Amino acid sequence: MKIFIVRLIAIVAFGLTALSSFDANALTLTGVKSRKTHGTPVQYDLPIDSSQAFGTLVTIEPRDIGIGHVIVFQFDETILSIGIASSTDAFGPAGSVTAAITGASNMPTNNEVSVTLTGIPDNKRVLISLPQVNGVLDVSASMGFLVGDVNNTRTTNSTDVSSVKARAGQSANSATFRFDLNASGAINASDISAVKVRSGRTLVSANEVSLLVSKPGTGSGSVSSAPAGINCGAACAANFTQSTSVALTATANIASTFMGWSGSCTGVSPSITVVLTASFSCIATFTAVPMAAGLAWDAVTSANLSGYRVYFGTAPGTYIQAAGQGLDVGNITTYMVTGLATGIRYYFAVRAYDASGTESAYSNEVFKDIL
Repeated sequence: MKIFIVRLIAIVAFGLTALSSFDANALTLTGVKSRKTHGTPVQYDLPIDSSQAFGTLVTIEPRDIGIGHVIVFQFDETILSIGIASSTDAFGPAGSVTAAITGASNMPTNNEVSVTLTGIPDNKRVLISLPQVNGVLDVSASMGFLVGDVNNTRTTNSTDVSSVKARAGQSANSATFRFDLNASGAINASDISAVKVRSGRTLVSANEVSLLVSKPGTGSGSVSSAPAGINCGAACAANFTQSTSVALTATANIASTFMGWSGSCTGVSPSITVVLTASFSCIATFTAVPMAAGLAWDAVTSANLSGYRVYFGTAPGTYIQAAGQGLDVGNITTYMVTGLATGIRYYFAVRAYDASGTESAYSNEVFKDIL
């Protein structure tokens, strides 16, 4: 026997004027869309495959979630009531959720439920659940947020970078909106930068969290991790099983200084350990040493080698130090010359010397402008 819900349309002073009934069991979810407002404003919807389970090949939303993101559940009937929507990852609630019954001009009135998500970080799988639609139907959809993955491979890579670059200068429209990563209304340098910085990221598995390292500042350096995964350098993002203890080590390049950690990581020591209870974004700041030049050279292979001397001056081939009187740096192959004057171009060369003090010929010469 079918169960019918009777919907009261209106009551006026003279009494009941109309009744309408519909079959609640016939209510059907017709689609799930990820909706973002671009520029002018115009809304563009990315279809979500709601048949994919949480840990499988979920649809990727490549646009930045920003201050909020709307997931739209569409139905074939008017929606009268909904339960409390939720957003979860594998470990519990994810971000904040609000839901409201809405409508679209090309579909029946109030046939949509718009679920607004806030506080969802990049590289996250989420399950959005909407219970008790019209009191009888529970629906949900799994999806992934991975900024820059415009081709839905669940990895942001060089192909995505090329795809965004190829559309630089175009306005967001129904064919190009997914490449407008920051939803500004135009595909530009900001979008190219966003996909480049995330190149190499792979969507976390169901039991994983992500670790992202960035390196702002005027200087340069590298960051590595144990267990392996971060080698930044080239690989500045990696996924780890939740609760993994990860040791991070920051190494400043020549003429740079490591200033400390910020973001999800804190401290001034170059080596820290973090326990990844959630996805972390760690910032390693390197600052250039002022009025300095960093040098590096190939080692001389000789049993008679005793060390190296550094020479520099303000004209090619002319050095402040006389032959045999260069800066004795010992048996190393990197050195930072400090105390240089700003606004001047300096020229540098290195000579090896043996146990008797006899020097080799000068190396090739390099220069640096001290700003």
